[in-house]
Amino acid sequence: MFNARRAFVVAVAICLSTLTARAQINPGHLTGIVKDAQGAVLPGVTVTATSPALLGAQSVTSEANGEYRFPSLPAGTYTLTFELSGFQTLAAEFLDAALAGKRHGFSNVRDTLEEVHKGMSKAYPCGAGLGLMGVATDGDVALCHRFAGSDEHKLGSVFSGVDHSRQDEFLLKHHIANKTDCSTCWARPLCAGGCYHEAHTRYGSTVEPNLHYCEWIRAWTNTCLEVYGALADKKPEFLAQFD
Repeated sequence: MFNARRAFVVAVAICLSTLTARAQINPGHLTGIVKDAQGAVLPGVTVTATSPALLGAQSVTSEANGEYRFPSLPAGTYTLTFELSGFQTLAAEFLDAALAGKRHGFSNVRDTLEEVHKGMSKAYPCGAGLGLMGVATDGDVALCHRFAGSDEHKLGSVFSGVDHSRQDEFLLKHHIANKTDCSTCWARPLCAGGCYHEAHTRYGSTVEPNLHYCEWIRAWTNTCLEVYGALADKKPEFLAQFD
């Protein structure tokens, strides 16, 4: 359950299956950004809001930047449904184009295919605190741009350099092997628990895995595996670009 006074803002990681969330708001607007497992925004997602406060359902579609907005809603508790059937359609179109030797611009599929082909087994979900860091206006260095200015997530400064003992402590603590909730998940080599910032926002700690979108990650990964299998069988030369 999420609460907001005038607006409810959410960044949702989503794959192929339908996602349902709940929001309780006072009179106002409801906005959010829909993203995939790799943090890329997702346009064309149908977002539907239902509530006893409404006479019927209201639906909007996420824009090119992944943002959706319900401009005026009465006070109440809302159920939000995110449907991405178009995403599966795009994956099928990507496969058809690849089999025909044509280019398709759906990079979400291509990126996952490359990870599968290279046998990616992630110890960490992204480069935050490892090869990617954020710098605040005062010169403090944090895990990534989303944590810039947070003393709790500071790893050094541009003046004194990175505190490598603190960095090592972070990396050890956040290794996928230490996320016991992920230990039996077959998709963990590609996911590694998900975004640190989203975990911090939702669960209060960067250590926690993002369990709220596990099913979506698995559904998306499964679709990409099916695409990969079809290409390996019918057009293996397409996959050679990832060698």
